Amino acid sequence: MWCNKVSLILKNRKMKRHSVSDLKTAMKNGQVKFQYTKKNGEIRTATGTMNREYIESRYTYKGGDGPSRYGYTTYWDVEKDDFRCFLDDKFIGICEA
Repeated sequence: MWCNKVSLILKNRKMKRHSVSDLKTAMKNGQVKFQYTKKNGEIRTATGTMNREYIESRYTYKGGDGPSRYGYTTYWDVEKDDFRCFLDDKFIGICEA
């Protein structure tokens, strides 16, 4: 799987390094597969979205824009059907299809 090779590819500079801003833009438009390092050091491969229509079809908003913390990215985990977040500094990259 491409995601498992992300570090090697980045070292070989065969891939453009994506920013958290790139990830957020892509997730607002649909589902994106990406990786980040969890607090315990594990690498997490997630499929997430920030597409409001998709989220609203699965979650009832209780008002507001949802939780937000400075330096963190909050997204809807498509596989877990729940909100998740990660520290922006721990973002690894977007996986290719």
